[in-house]
Amino acid sequence: MKSGSHRKNAFVLFEVLVATALFGSGAVGLAIALNSAGRTAARTQIELRMINKLQSALTEAHKQPQIEEEQYTSDPDIDGVSITTEFTELKELETEEGALLSQMWLVRCTAFRRNLRNEEVSVSAETYRYLPLYQPR
Repeated sequence: MKSGSHRKNAFVLFEVLVATALFGSGAVGLAIALNSAGRTAARTQIELRMINKLQSALTEAHKQPQIEEEQYTSDPDIDGVSITTEFTELKELETEEGALLSQMWLVRCTAFRRNLRNEEVSVSAETYRYLPLYQPR
């Protein structure tokens, strides 16, 4: 009679081991998912800061009273983000009727940084600028 009780105890022990293994693997899966979510959130936050800096740089460059054909790059900020601003005169831009549009400029800003794998990550934005628009009167 003792051997039946002994088998029952061994079966209970086996159930406990299986349950512990299942809970353990579930906990590992949860930890991996939380880690991945945290890395994604951090990456998204850095990308949002890049986009905000890009918008600010584009607005600042767009409103300059005097423009000449040039390109310049800012020093990296605390997040390692640099902004390259480029002004290009559009000399052959025409309307649908064929009239030449003079004093039109392309303003392009590119924000870039290096990620943890030392790969360059960049985001660009551009706009057109009619030079007399922001001239002091």
